[in-house]
Amino acid sequence: MAAEPWWNGPIDQILSLETLPRRCSIIPEQKYFEQEMRHLIYASHRIIFCIGEHTVTILRIYHGARKPLNAIR
Repeated sequence: MAAEPWWNGPIDQILSLETLPRRCSIIPEQKYFEQEMRHLIYASHRIIFCIGEHTVTILRIYHGARKPLNAIR
């Protein structure tokens, strides 16, 4: 099934954030937000997340061709 490898890919990437989540870049739209947000690119998708004291919170997963976060209201 073609969907299974695609689904497992982002899940594996998200799980990899358990170690060294700060290896990912701060999002280009950061100036529009108070809380620091980072993104992990997987294929054509962006995984947007923030880092807490002991947690990583996934905020959004979406196709990279969509409008930047500051344009989404």
